[in-house]
Amino acid sequence: MSRYCPNCGNLLAQKKIEEKSRDYCNECEQVIWRNPKPVAWILIQKDEEFLLVKRAHSPDQGKWDIPGGFLELEEGFREAAVRELEEETGVEVDEKRIEFLDDISFQRGSEYVVGNIFCTEINEEPKLQAKDDAEDAKLWEIKALQNDKDEKLREVCKDILLRNSL
Repeated sequence: MSRYCPNCGNLLAQKKIEEKSRDYCNECEQVIWRNPKPVAWILIQKDEEFLLVKRAHSPDQGKWDIPGGFLELEEGFREAAVRELEEETGVEVDEKRIEFLDDISFQRGSEYVVGNIFCTEINEEPKLQAKDDAEDAKLWEIKALQNDKDEKLREVCKDILLRNSL
């Protein structure tokens, strides 16, 4: 986090606003809001397995995660979830077939993230193609992934799966 105002460059102070200590610029009298970035994930289930992607980049490069990513300008959460799934795995699903599963909010380094998680089931074996931000894409039985000493599940992904008793 920067210690300087993004508007005028002066050193930021702390001021209590809405019951919280927030960064504030005394020079231009601006509150520096720390708003989260919106993210959408989509959990695809086939029988007892879930479609996960191995992250190709930081953060958590090399760990398995639920397909998803940041929303684009003028894009809704459902639209983003479906787009990210196709971009990372080659799997296409109809936006109308996905259901809301959960929401989550967390801090990642200096960023704040808020996201919606959607889910759907598929019957046929998907033709997986790891693309974009994914190093690999695979259907996993969660217990098998947790028991594999060489593979790791991303903590945020693990939290989502545990919160939803999957």
